[in-house]
Amino acid sequence: MAGGRVPRSSARDGGPVTATTRSGRRTVRTRMNHPRHATRQMGVDEKGADARSDPVLLEAVAGRDRGALRVLYERHSPWLFLRLSRRCSDPGVVEEVVQDTFVAVWRKPGTYRGS
Repeated sequence: MAGGRVPRSSARDGGPVTATTRSGRRTVRTRMNHPRHATRQMGVDEKGADARSDPVLLEAVAGRDRGALRVLYERHSPWLFLRLSRRCSDPGVVEEVVQDTFVAVWRKPGTYRGS
């Protein structure tokens, strides 16, 4: 960071970050690595999104509906990927864990609850 100062967050939930440059100017940037920005970052199109709730989708997955699993994956994988990326710096490992998570949901959907 310019000026050697560490950015401060105004909110723990991913609020704007303020930093001071060498010239003394204060800058404000929005954090883009927060889960609420996941759909925008990962390029998920919200138009035409499935309106069914997670519990309804999990019931459909229990009935072997692949489309319901796809909707759950598209809805939750960007957030999960970002969350896991904070713990592991290897994107390949993170992607594998995300895939394994949804394979587990496919195998035993009754053990999960919707959000």
